[in-house]
Amino acid sequence: MTNAKKKDKPASLWRDLSAAAQDVTGNKKGKILLQRLLESTPDAMIIVDGSGRIVLVNRQTEQMFGYARKELLGQSVEVLIPPRYRSRHEQHVKDYRQAPRVRPMGTVIEIWALRNDGTEFPAEISLGPLETEEGLLILSTHRDITERKQMEQMLREKDAQLLAAQRIQERLLPGAPPNLPGFDIFGVCYPAEFAAGDHYDYLTFPEDGLGVVIGDVVGHGMGSALVMASIHAHLRSLAEICTGIDDILSRANRLLVKGTEEGIFVTMLFARIDPRARTLIYASAGHPTGFLLDKQGEVKAVLGSMSLPLGIFPDAQFSVSDPIALTTGDIALLFTDGLIEATSPDDESFGEARVLEVVRNHRDETARGISEALYLTAVEFADGKKFSDDITLVVLKVEQIPHLG
Repeated sequence: MTNAKKKDKPASLWRDLSAAAQDVTGNKKGKILLQRLLESTPDAMIIVDGSGRIVLVNRQTEQMFGYARKELLGQSVEVLIPPRYRSRHEQHVKDYRQAPRVRPMGTVIEIWALRNDGTEFPAEISLGPLETEEGLLILSTHRDITERKQMEQMLREKDAQLLAAQRIQERLLPGAPPNLPGFDIFGVCYPAEFAAGDHYDYLTFPEDGLGVVIGDVVGHGMGSALVMASIHAHLRSLAEICTGIDDILSRANRLLVKGTEEGIFVTMLFARIDPRARTLIYASAGHPTGFLLDKQGEVKAVLGSMSLPLGIFPDAQFSVSDPIALTTGDIALLFTDGLIEATSPDDESFGEARVLEVVRNHRDETARGISEALYLTAVEFADGKKFSDDITLVVLKVEQIPHLG
């Protein structure tokens, strides 16, 4: 059936109903035809006269309201409306009689309806005029919208939960870059949904130094965000009592394995910066490769994965790199796989090569400027295609040693 025919079907039914109603009060055949037409519709349909008395109903009306047909004929239509809504309904019908629409379902009312057993349900009532020899009849179409209302409530509750999760996660992310003399650091997270499974953080230790963490829970959305929130809490607590990043990761891994379902794992790159020695050490648990570029934009060090992700084996060990010297102009770049796996409309991946090219082209900008350039270039590359995963970036630029005198 074409779309045009589908659109014409309600109008055709209405013409048939109107024609059959022309002499319904005095023509038995017309009344039978009108009844048959009412029975052919999926909704409860009720015809009332000028005084509001029920003239005809269909089988769906009996099923919806729990009345036998003979119990309804001649009754006021108000018997189907809870008492507290009857005045409102009477006003709607009065207003409609004064200015009836000449098309089907011209007026739509949402109201509570009353079954024979006293139970109530939300209903959508549509009114339409039927001209007859003895005056105007009103056809009302009733739909039980209980399921729709329940779905709307569920969606509202879900939206509220998602918004709450989003706000909680926003509070977990650093509110500002760390104040570390000689270093310009900027991090940002772009969720693919309301809440991200990605995370980044800056940690302080009992001894001197700054920890920079970037992680990604398998998947994205609410569940991943909750797992990452627990990891955030574990890392913060462990950083207060542990000095080695390998020890912190080992303990966090055991807690993750113990506290989450099988199949949940987290990739993570954990770097520690010594601002006095101007060195960087790191451990990467299955995380995408990070890079350290020199001031000319050439790759100085590759921060590759050194172990399995967190959450797989409780006794997993996490190796730590040797110290990597940092010099003025160096740029450390950490990111989650949402960046390199962003795709164009023809399914080409953004990839590491483009990431490095963008950093080289913007290496003279601030850490924030480099981060924004990376994301905007990825957006342009996607050309309107929605990102399928969260994108998180941390950029660190090594600046001149501040003058201490």
